[in-house]
Amino acid sequence: MPTIDPELPAPLGDNFLEGDPEAPSLPDLSTIDVNSLPLNGGDVITSELSIAAANDFVFFRNQEVIMGGGNTSDVGEPSAHSDRNVIMQTGNWYTAVSTDNGINWGYLDPSVDTPEWPSVNGGFCCDQVVLTKADSDHSLICWLVQFSPDAASNTIRIAVAEGKNDLDRPDPQFCLYDFSASSFGVGGDTELDFNKIAYSNDWLYISSNLFDISSGNADGAVLWRMELDDFAGCGSVTTQAMVDEEHQSFALTLGAGSTMFFGSHHGGQHDELRIFRISDSSSTVNWNTRDISTFPSSGRGQSVCTAPDGNDPCQRFDSRIVGAWTGAGRIGFMWTAAAGGDYPFPHVRVAVFDSGDRDLISEPHIWNDNYAWVYPAVGVNNRGDVAGTVYRIGGGQHPRAYASIWDDISGGPTPWEVHGIRYSNDSPNDDEWGDYGRTL
Repeated sequence: MPTIDPELPAPLGDNFLEGDPEAPSLPDLSTIDVNSLPLNGGDVITSELSIAAANDFVFFRNQEVIMGGGNTSDVGEPSAHSDRNVIMQTGNWYTAVSTDNGINWGYLDPSVDTPEWPSVNGGFCCDQVVLTKADSDHSLICWLVQFSPDAASNTIRIAVAEGKNDLDRPDPQFCLYDFSASSFGVGGDTELDFNKIAYSNDWLYISSNLFDISSGNADGAVLWRMELDDFAGCGSVTTQAMVDEEHQSFALTLGAGSTMFFGSHHGGQHDELRIFRISDSSSTVNWNTRDISTFPSSGRGQSVCTAPDGNDPCQRFDSRIVGAWTGAGRIGFMWTAAAGGDYPFPHVRVAVFDSGDRDLISEPHIWNDNYAWVYPAVGVNNRGDVAGTVYRIGGGQHPRAYASIWDDISGGPTPWEVHGIRYSNDSPNDDEWGDYGRTL
């Protein structure tokens, strides 16, 4: 099992409303047996914070997490989640843990090969994501780690800690659940990549794209879910899955209750979204296809937002959906679109739907005439208020990180309110950045 090293450089509803009448179900997969790992540690009670006025934006902490050493990457892919005083933060190639609310940080090394943390396939790769479920029913910290492919497959590891106490110790404890494409009945030399993770009341959901290892061609996507109650004591977990050969990059909504919504672009005209949903109590996926405003899609190497040093971080992004939420009767999706039409720079597209009938409510895009807005990430609270991160680049500016907020008192431009977090004086090398971010 990786140990914390403070000195290590941070390296499916019952009826289909639309779609195929042959409803795809999520069949049970074979149960996965793992050994129980010991628990330890005690609760740490933090002092209360004074509450600012409702319309005041306040940084309670704005602290840099240094990656350092050979674990840095222009394609950073930051992700973070917390359980009270314990915060776990991952990037493409590093994993950081704080047990004092972000004041000090230690690091885990997911590239180790030990009996407790065996390396598989081609060894540790990238694309980590972390997610916490801390409520009256569950206390779980879920860490997704992607391994590089060998000639036949790669592995997605879901490492689950049973709450903050499993991390608030020198030797963090995880239950390990490993999946490859063959776990879902996908044959051939297939790789899982570009992963998302979210939870509903009762299930942990994961989605990955499928790629042919030899050719690199996209072969669809897989969605699977794991029953949260089964994680107790590192037990065997009920797992169900669906493979879709038509769509890729399922965006799972944060904030889901008894129904998980997820979405993907549909068709090739950049004017439709397919919104899927599955109830906790069912194994049937329902979907609706909904029209949106046509957007200028971008593949890699097709967009421009040149920084003062000549580097162009927008060269890497594409238009896959990278932010999704549900709450207050709404479902929202966010992605980066190219310049075009009334939008002189790359910008963030937003589509918001009614969660009851999935009809389009609004499209409050984030854009500017003088610079690009890219790489949105979003989270949602129990009231349905939305907040996240978004980046401003180009137009003579190096990348700048902003917080975006949409709640009952948001200022302009309606409905989004943005606040600067960090401004850089340099830009990523090799015209690369991304591929996504993650918000608590």
